[in-house]
Amino acid sequence: MNSPDALVFGGGPAGVAAACELAAAGCSVLLVHQDGALGGPVHRHEGDGGASPRVAPSRRWRRLAAEMDGLGGRITVRLRTAFVGLDGEGKFLVRDMARNAVSVLRAPRAVFALGAVEQVPPVPGWQLPGVMMAGGLQLLVKGGVPLPAKRVVLAGSGPLLLALAAQMARAGHSPVAVLEAGRPFRVHPAGLGLLEGPEYLWEALRYQAILRACGVPYRMGARVVSVDGAPGALDVAFRAGADPTIQHLDAGLVALHDGLAPNDHGLPRAGLHASGVRIQYAGDCREVLGGRAAIAGGRLAALALLSEMGRTAPDAAGRAAKWERILSRHRRIQRAVTSLFATEWPAPATWPDHLVLCRCENRTVGDLRAVLDPRVPSPKEIKLVGRFCMGECQGRLCERSVRRFLGDREGVPYPAKSLVGERWPVRPTPITAFLDDAGAEGAASSVPPT
Repeated sequence: MNSPDALVFGGGPAGVAAACELAAAGCSVLLVHQDGALGGPVHRHEGDGGASPRVAPSRRWRRLAAEMDGLGGRITVRLRTAFVGLDGEGKFLVRDMARNAVSVLRAPRAVFALGAVEQVPPVPGWQLPGVMMAGGLQLLVKGGVPLPAKRVVLAGSGPLLLALAAQMARAGHSPVAVLEAGRPFRVHPAGLGLLEGPEYLWEALRYQAILRACGVPYRMGARVVSVDGAPGALDVAFRAGADPTIQHLDAGLVALHDGLAPNDHGLPRAGLHASGVRIQYAGDCREVLGGRAAIAGGRLAALALLSEMGRTAPDAAGRAAKWERILSRHRRIQRAVTSLFATEWPAPATWPDHLVLCRCENRTVGDLRAVLDPRVPSPKEIKLVGRFCMGECQGRLCERSVRRFLGDREGVPYPAKSLVGERWPVRPTPITAFLDDAGAEGAASSVPPT
């Protein structure tokens, strides 16, 4: 199916919900997902390398899977396929990851539901082998994949660290410690916001109980100063609270995390594209509200496209209002969560020259300072001369740090789009993918979100 009524990019709960909503209204839908199974990082449960999955799908996901099954194959799914770009003629380019071939799709409308991108605090040593992102470690744990090291330290800030620590403990691989830079369990007025979402509160308390039962220290107000050493023998230096004393932990693996941001790097903007294609964002790709709100976001995006097509059902307005109320509730809850986990990074003026900002190109704070002297360059010069936001991740890891440094030094905020922009292709793609079997339809199949 190379010319469906609608394309949906992303097979998590938001993407699948959007696909179901469109298909139920009679649209032909092609759902494109880059992983080998639908579900996204929260709900995917395929084993890897023959390992048995340790985390079962939620009831919300099972209901959504049953809804998709009941649509009788109106949704065609293409797995292991990544979005590459949208050109000025309305051609969507996608890359078949297994065959390393780029093919062309056409559709008058599309939903992007590509989830969130993880933020990582830049600390000296975060680029070393053996230091990874907490989200990547969570995928290993959920897939039942044996971890490469026994002693694991989780550090940074955000509820993901607490959830991951509990998941690891339940899987029989308790972390050495969780170093949480914020103080989420202190008495704070923002905590009242969680009364509107008691499921979040009970979930956090359940995770805390698991950590206590397994003897995992959860150190609040603990900020990593540096990571040093080699894989399997890492030294994690940190400070706890106002105590200036530097403490140390031995670790075989360190997982860092500092929140999530919408994964919209390089994507075409929502609305009417110059080619005439209608585009909607859904789920965490639009705003980070978590998995519970993703389904509502996906359905709202689909209803917006259906309204433009004139295919609205009699109850569409009421259903849209229902999903919007759900999103509004989760916005309030997420504001409370953000306030509870709020923490301040060290001021950019204190960042040492050897601190790596861009892991892809190994560019440091010193390299950025050199680009800024003797004058303030344009964002384009920062990218082309300094090689920041130019690597394989396309700025997903370094863009926030670079913008913070620039804003602190120059006193002028740099918009994220000024550094990452709208890229084509969206991600680095081998030239061979454009040459081998270019334009081929690729493998597509109607499969349930198992």
